[in-house]
Amino acid sequence: MNSGLVAALLASLSFSLMNVCARELSTAMPVTETVFLRGLIGVAITLAVMRARRVRLASPRPWLLSSRGLMGGGSLLATFYTVAYMKLADASILANLAPLFVVLGAALLLGEKLPARCWPAFGAAFAGTLLIVEPGAGTLQSTWAAVGIVGAVLAAGASLSIRSLSQDHPTETIMLAFLGAAVLMPLPFAGEFIAPRTADVPWIAGMGAASFAGQWCLTRAYTLAPTAEVAAARYTGILFDLGFGFVLWGELLSAPHVAGGMGIVVGCLILLWPELARKPVPARVW
Repeated sequence: MNSGLVAALLASLSFSLMNVCARELSTAMPVTETVFLRGLIGVAITLAVMRARRVRLASPRPWLLSSRGLMGGGSLLATFYTVAYMKLADASILANLAPLFVVLGAALLLGEKLPARCWPAFGAAFAGTLLIVEPGAGTLQSTWAAVGIVGAVLAAGASLSIRSLSQDHPTETIMLAFLGAAVLMPLPFAGEFIAPRTADVPWIAGMGAASFAGQWCLTRAYTLAPTAEVAAARYTGILFDLGFGFVLWGELLSAPHVAGGMGIVVGCLILLWPELARKPVPARVW
């Protein structure tokens, strides 16, 4: 199997484990504090790796690197809120709207032409999103779903920037920008600090380790494999989150939410199919 696809699958599993830890911690501390701790642990690990590998802390394009960090940090904040207040699989499905926004972003920002297949893809994904958001229902489901959609938009922007930054930035430098933003962005919204309990420490450590592994694998995946293949492989994360949500919290999705998730996945795969159907290229080594 292509090394980039292996990295994408490992990233999906790692992020699902991170979501489990974040959900558990949300019962003991504010979401902003969880995001702060997640970023702080990641910064410490990344700096240690950079020192061991003698990676220089420098960037030929600091504005783009900073933008990637801010978009990634904002996406993480939104994701942790949806993980805390929605079913794990619902939060994962909304996060996987990102490939649609990547296509739109490429058209709006990079001038790429939208192929005809985009319109049925957008239609399927839009219908699926409505089933999950439940507009007009007057519930918090709609509010947190909207937060999840914003997170997907920011994640798409971060993905577009990674593809460019990977040409002249080490993986660790790209990660540090994101993790640094994750430390700083929650501070304006933070309330009273709640000291972690002893029982919270394993969850905090697990969240930090899983998030670092996921971010490293994802960044490597986008470097080693075509964007379309990485995006398609990332949909395994929905299955991981669905399984963890059921086993740990007994969560089951309603029929409309299952249909909505299928609509989003189908819409995204319609967009990705021409790229996926191309003749495979030789895998790059790690």
